[in-house]
Formats: sequence, C-alpha cells, structure tokens
Amino acid sequence: MLKAITGAVIGGLIGAAIWAAISYTTNYELGIIAWGIGLLVGGGAALLGGDDLDMTTGIAAATIALGSVGLGKYASVEFAVRDAKAEISSTIEIDDTTAIVHIADMLIEDMEREGKTIKWPDGVNPDEATTEAEYPAEIWKSAKTDWTKLTPQEQTEFKSRLDAEFRSSLDVVAAEVGRQAFRDSFSPFDLLWAALALFTAFKLGSGDGGGD
Repeated sequence: MLKAITGAVIGGLIGAAIWAAISYTTNYELGIIAWGIGLLVGGGAALLGGDDLDMTTGIAAATIALGSVGLGKYASVEFAVRDAKAEISSTIEIDDTTAIVHIADMLIEDMEREGKTIKWPDGVNPDEATTEAEYPAEIWKSAKTDWTKLTPQEQTEFKSRLDAEFRSSLDVVAAEVGRQAFRDSFSPFDLLWAALALFTAFKLGSGDGGGD
C-alpha cells in the first residue's frame, strides 16, 4: 500500500506542476488537465503498487487526486498573484511628497476624531487624494511644516517605515486576493473534470475496482 500511495503522490505532484505551468504560461485553465491528473495519480499507484491494489489504495488514490487538482489550481493562482504583487511592488517609491501625504492623512484623521469639518477642494475624492492640489491648503501646509521640522535622518527613517507599511499592506491584500481568486476559479465544469479525475484515480488505484 505504501508503494501505491508513493506512486500516487508522485503522479499527483507531476500533474499539479503541469496544471500550474500550463495555466501560468497561457493564462488559461484547461479543465481536462484535471482528468489527466487523475490518470497520473491512478497510474502511479498502479505502477508502484503492482498486485497489491485494492479498495483502500483506490480510495487513497482518489483522495490524492483531489488534493493534486486543488494544488495545481492553487499554484496557478498564486503564480499570477505573485507576478501582480511584484509588478505593484516595483512601483512603490516613497519620496518626500508621499511622506507629506501620509502626514496630511494623519492630520485629517485627528481632525475627524475631534469632529472638525474638513473643506476639500471641489471635485476631489478624499480617498484618492495624492497631490498637494487635492488637499485642503491649510492641511497641506501643516503637513509640510511637520515634515520639514524633521532632521534628514528622521526623514529617512520615516520613509523607511512608510515603505515597510506599504509593502506589508500589499502582502495582506495580495493574500486575500489570492484566496478570493482561488475560490472564484471553480466552475461547474471544474467539478465535472474533478469528478472524472477522482473516478479514474480510484479505478486505476484499486486495480479496476477489484481486490487480490
């Protein structure tokens, strides 16, 4: 049984790698690959299991096939999210303006907690403000003053902390996007191919359903 399971695992890993590679390079998923994973898992179990196949090895092969299909799909999503995160990460640049914007946001948060009214420039969405022209003049002036009061070393440390916060937030967002994308990647056709993968893995892994 151990040999059969080993063969099933090897076949499953190969199948999952093929699924992820094809999905990553073509940006398209082929559900029939799931069936191929079932063939690889069941075939691996049959190849190494030899004459020691039975219902138990068939169930093990089917379970491994299901996990391998999920692994392949998950890996393909993770590769896509990883590339997107790397592209966004490469655009993060914390300069003086970015630091002043962050200070201005903190000043606004303090004012909102105190119940003060904030007069934003016409046509500006406060959640999207990123430049001096998009902030209330008095708030930007105060933020800039606070920034210039810092020593060069303090400014460098402030920007380093801000950079770390941005990248940490990006990691959190990317992880959630990956989870949601994985959940949304399943379709009725995926379930059909997965069912075929399980059936095929079980038939081959159990010696066509027979015992010794």
